[in-house]
Amino acid sequence: MKYFVICGETSGDLHLSILMGQVKKNDVNADFVGVCGEKGESIGVKKLLDITEINVMGFAQALKKYKYLKARAMEFVEYIEKEDIKNILLIDYGGFNLVFVKLLRERFGNRVNIFYYIPPKLWVWGKKRIHKLRLVDHIMVIFPWEKEFYDKENTPCVYFGNPLVDELKPRKSYGDRVLLLPGSRRQELEAILPVMKEIVITHSERRFILKVANGRDEKMIREQFEALDNIEITLEKTLQELSCECHGAIATSGTVILELALLNIPTVLIYKMSKLNEFLFKTIIRFPYLGLPNIALKKFLFPELLQKACEPVTIMKAYDTIVSADLTDDFKELRELLGNRDIINQYANYVIKESRS
Repeated sequence: MKYFVICGETSGDLHLSILMGQVKKNDVNADFVGVCGEKGESIGVKKLLDITEINVMGFAQALKKYKYLKARAMEFVEYIEKEDIKNILLIDYGGFNLVFVKLLRERFGNRVNIFYYIPPKLWVWGKKRIHKLRLVDHIMVIFPWEKEFYDKENTPCVYFGNPLVDELKPRKSYGDRVLLLPGSRRQELEAILPVMKEIVITHSERRFILKVANGRDEKMIREQFEALDNIEITLEKTLQELSCECHGAIATSGTVILELALLNIPTVLIYKMSKLNEFLFKTIIRFPYLGLPNIALKKFLFPELLQKACEPVTIMKAYDTIVSADLTDDFKELRELLGNRDIINQYANYVIKESRS
């Protein structure tokens, strides 16, 4: 069975690798081709394009790259037709993938079978685009409130739980280091690395470890911190491995915040965006939380320091507070809320069962 896959950023690449890895275990004849990153490639996706080539952040950058992205999308449509691929798996990255769905339907009608795993967060951004998602054959969500949203909109979807619950186990011990996670997008790194560097410099008595999200940025990040001897830079170590070396974490908003919560790592969520994106964010979004654990529990499990609040003194005060708190019951509640049994296997079997030969 052949699948054309598209994800657009590091978190999507992680979910792609988990899902497709399980599909491959359950169906040895499964074959994947498309857009992915290092993790997708590691489980056998034939990479036509790396996620870094289509990954954009914010409205302004998306507008600048519109023609380029549209051209890539048309190339993918041509490839699917040439290779006679019947199954399409899209993961997250709604700005690109929803346009791609429309192109697929215009070219192929119902001759292709479209899975959308982790669809756009319409429950945050509003339901205006739900008519586009209804062009998809199989909507697969990973949060219980998403299932509730689609049920209210009379739009069928599948929910078995969050696959990260299967993948990440609560740590059994911890160290004394501060884990730094600056993000994977170049714009995020440019905004957050100077803040993290100042933290490392002004807290020379503490030990830090910074995890690089991908090999592309490793050299640049190492150069930023090469004069400092109280920090280790790592690309190879997994979050599961690092969980036992650190006490808590300071991390850029994204899927990684949920990963940290499932590992039982107290975390300070930080984020900076351009003034244009901040304006759009405040204008469009009517949601009290940014971090997924906070959204799930409907409270500030982790502090969120955004924009002007994202500065070293405030961050470290919040860090010292969160690592001294007892979050045991909250972590347990979060895990139970998101499911805890054979989750990814159920999604994989669903994909295999619903695929067309």
